[in-house]
Parts: sequence; structure tokens; C-alpha cells
Amino acid sequence: MQERRKNSGLRREEVAVISNVSLSWYAWLEQGKPINVSARVLDAIGSALRMNDCERLHLYYLAGVGPPSPVPESAIPDAARLIRAVAGWGASPAFVLDRYWNVVSANRQAKEVFGVEEADYNCLISFFTRSDVRRRYLQEEVLARGLVAELRGQMGRTPGDPEYASLVGRLSSESHDFAGLWDLHEVSDAVLERVVFDHPVLGDLVFDPAPLGTADGAGHRLILYTPAAASDTGDRISWMESRETV
Repeated sequence: MQERRKNSGLRREEVAVISNVSLSWYAWLEQGKPINVSARVLDAIGSALRMNDCERLHLYYLAGVGPPSPVPESAIPDAARLIRAVAGWGASPAFVLDRYWNVVSANRQAKEVFGVEEADYNCLISFFTRSDVRRRYLQEEVLARGLVAELRGQMGRTPGDPEYASLVGRLSSESHDFAGLWDLHEVSDAVLERVVFDHPVLGDLVFDPAPLGTADGAGHRLILYTPAAASDTGDRISWMESRETV
């Protein structure tokens, strides 16, 4: 009788055969040894492992092979333009993050709805180490897994960055949930299409978040939270604004 595998997925030998590379070469790639690797080989390995677009991009970064940028840099705004956009976003939450998830700028609505601040506030640390923050997100388990996978994908673009290593070290030591999710080694660039936040006064607020990156090399991102069309979230935020102006 054929022995049943203990773990699902392809063996190292099978990946090497499908990718048309030698077993020893593939083992060296896994071990991070300094070998020459081409985009063609990386594409073959990505196909063999059935990687999605984000995982394939992460593989390119880890191998030191830069894939072509899908968006011309001239079409991407710089950080200063994103910060101005936050101020003019209107009555919906908006804030700018740096590559390490520190809040650089936030409008009044973001501060009042989500409790973010512009001084010494890190979104990941807040979410994973403060139960009063995390429990407000009604999809907290899905969101937590997505945030960790997104962070790993970002780290792959700047391997060896000590700030990322410090951030992961702190989160791993202070949050058992983060440490467990980090050990899954998942990579993603997907953002939740809808976020439901339990505000202590306004109740459940439903947003469609829209992230926008920059071309300034610092990894700044603008996060715009648009009230979901089928909800009364916009009306609730407007009511809060009107109360504060009385």
C-alpha cells in the first residue's frame, strides 16, 4: 500500500521537476543562498506552487528580482498630496500611514470614529495589543489575519529593514494572536472591501475602505473610509458632526 503523505502540497522534488530546475538549485533557493535566478524561473516556481499575484510578487522581492511596476510612478501622488487630501476629504474618516503603519496625518473624523491620533500611534500595535480597539471591529479575526499577511508582503519589498524587524518583534512578544498568525507565513495585498466598526455612541458603522499609495519611496498610504452606500453610516457621522458644532 502506498504511504499517505503527512502534509498536503508538493514536495520539494516535485516543485523542482515542474519548474524545470535541479533539486539542489531549488534547495539553495529555499535556503537563501546567493545564486542567479531569472524571472522565467521564478514564474515557473510560482506556477508550480499555484501562487496568486501577491505571493508571486513577494517571491520576486525575496529573490532580489524586481518585477515591472504595474502603475507608472507619475500616476501616483506623493505624501504631501495625500496629507492635503486627508484635510479635504469631508465628513468621512481618512488618514495617512507610513510603511510601518504609523499614523502621519488624520482628519477629525478619523480621530473621533476610530480613535486614531497623529502622535505616536501605530495601527498594528493598537489593533493587536489593545482589546478595547480590536473588539470594535466586528470582523476582527478576518481583519487580523489579513493585516498580518499584508505586513509580511510589505516586508518582502525591503528585506533586512530593521524597523520592520523591530515592529514584528514587539508585536510577537506582546500579542499571542499576532505571533500565531505570523507563523502561518501568509502573504497578501488584499484589503477588506467592507469594514464594520462598533462605535460606542453611533453604533455599527459600515465603511468601504480605499487605500492609495505613493511614489515617494517612503511607502506612505492614504486610507479613505467611504460610508457604505446601503447603510446610514454617513447620516450617523453627520449627526455627530452637527452635535459638536452646536
